[in-house]
Amino acid sequence: MWRDDGGRRRDGARLQERIRAIALMVGDSIEKFLHETLALLDSITRSDIASFIERLDTMQEGQVGTRSSLDAMAQTFAELLGEVRGLRSDVTALRSGLDVDVGRLEQRVDDLESRDR
Repeated sequence: MWRDDGGRRRDGARLQERIRAIALMVGDSIEKFLHETLALLDSITRSDIASFIERLDTMQEGQVGTRSSLDAMAQTFAELLGEVRGLRSDVTALRSGLDVDVGRLEQRVDDLESRDR
């Protein structure tokens, strides 16, 4: 079932034709992709890029503002938590019959109410 040299040459020529056809298809696809990419890049203007950068800067500034607001809220919450713990210990002391400075309790309540407003 061996072919003579002529058959091998024909098979080799067909194989080369297929390889060329595939290479042309791949080359065409790459060329089309590059053409479309360049068209897209050409459509972007300097003002588009500047506008995009400005929006990024605005978003970043907003994040910084939000972060500082959250930090302030966390600080206030920590202070309120400390006050509540202090009041809790004063209530515990009252329950156990210990003397508690009523003026200090009233001052804490006034401070909490003023923060609430």
